[in-house]
Amino acid sequence: MSTEGTYAELTKHVRNVVLTGPAQMILSTLPADIYHLCVTSPPYFGQRRYPTPPLIWGGILGCSHQWLETPLPDTKMAEQGSTATVKSPGLTGEQRITAGQVCAVCKAWCGSLGEEPTDAMYIEHLVSIFDQVRRVLRPDGVLFVNIADTYAASGGAHKSHHANPGASRSAVRSGGTGPTGTPGDAKPRDMMLIPEQFVLAMRRAGWYMRAKNVWRKVGGLGEPVQNRSVQSHEMVYGLAEDDGCSKIDC
Repeated sequence: MSTEGTYAELTKHVRNVVLTGPAQMILSTLPADIYHLCVTSPPYFGQRRYPTPPLIWGGILGCSHQWLETPLPDTKMAEQGSTATVKSPGLTGEQRITAGQVCAVCKAWCGSLGEEPTDAMYIEHLVSIFDQVRRVLRPDGVLFVNIADTYAASGGAHKSHHANPGASRSAVRSGGTGPTGTPGDAKPRDMMLIPEQFVLAMRRAGWYMRAKNVWRKVGGLGEPVQNRSVQSHEMVYGLAEDDGCSKIDC
């Protein structure tokens, strides 16, 4: 269904409406304090690439952006190659840029959620989206988020002599410098603790952490790994915007 028109017009004659588009854009068109529940699983950090146009995050409105290419996050996804050039709905005219670029003027970033160059930027973008979710949830509303972790790249791919150097920062990493640029933050093959970072950032943003649920994947395919235990579960976090009036009946 088209998202043109007000929310009242869209829901005048129907009970259920499916709105498609970037979450932060769609959420901004919805009225405040109306929904009881939000259940979501955002794109995981550095896991896979979706065929979606990049968006502009942050920066200064009206800036005549001067884009500089940024690397993919230093995870296994970086081994898939560099980003593709697509048309962005956030730009005017026929201007085309490559997903995963930062503005040299206002520091805005253009790319898709999950492809940020650092885990810190990814968490920041998630929290900004959930700020909009909190606005549309009722005071007694509840949020459930399924999010999984990511492993830092092994450092064994995309060396300077490879056919496609530059898709990963593995070729220039030294001294155990991880994706955040801080030595020792995320060493090669480290779990990056994305769910834990996310939950702590959400608490700092004012959310109440109310439940931590294990989603056990019964009969899953498993993982072809030999240097760690196989992960057969993901976490689903329950959060609320109020510490006492949310109602969870599971």
